[in-house]
Amino acid sequence: MEENKTLRKLDQVLSFIVLNGTPQTHLTYLQKQLRDIEAAELDQILQKLVNEGYIEKRRLTTPIIHTLYVPTFDGRVFCEEGGFEGVKFDRDQEKRIAKDLEKQQREMQDAQIKMMNAQTKSMEQQTAIQASQREMMKMQTDMMKQQIVIQKSLHFLNVLIAAGMLIAAIYYLQEIIKNFSAK
Repeated sequence: MEENKTLRKLDQVLSFIVLNGTPQTHLTYLQKQLRDIEAAELDQILQKLVNEGYIEKRRLTTPIIHTLYVPTFDGRVFCEEGGFEGVKFDRDQEKRIAKDLEKQQREMQDAQIKMMNAQTKSMEQQTAIQASQREMMKMQTDMMKQQIVIQKSLHFLNVLIAAGMLIAAIYYLQEIIKNFSAK
């Protein structure tokens, strides 16, 4: 809050010198017109404005030394652009914008991280599904191999039964032939 008071006083003095309507302002006239600012503080403000290049300090030597303050072009432009409070407002607004951008970037990064985590989880699930599918395919392959072994075994049994039946048929045929020839 104290900073705003100081900035307001700086703007008040600069505006008074720039907008005074005369090309130069006498120190004693400034002191009379700006009574709400103490003399010591007014001296500091004037020195800052001189140091910043917004006004020039001139000494007029007549029988008495007079101190005059003249606005510079930069001082007039600075005053028109809002002065110290305007610069502070702009700086504060830039800070707010930067802070908002930073917040948005963090939110975007968080959203991207969440999305990447979801994608990773989805990929893990797909990998698990693929592993299950591979396991099922392996089991199907094993079952098919077992079916082939069983079919071969059944085929062998069928051949064996057919051979046994052939042997039995040959035996019974011999018996029948023996029984018919013996009679």
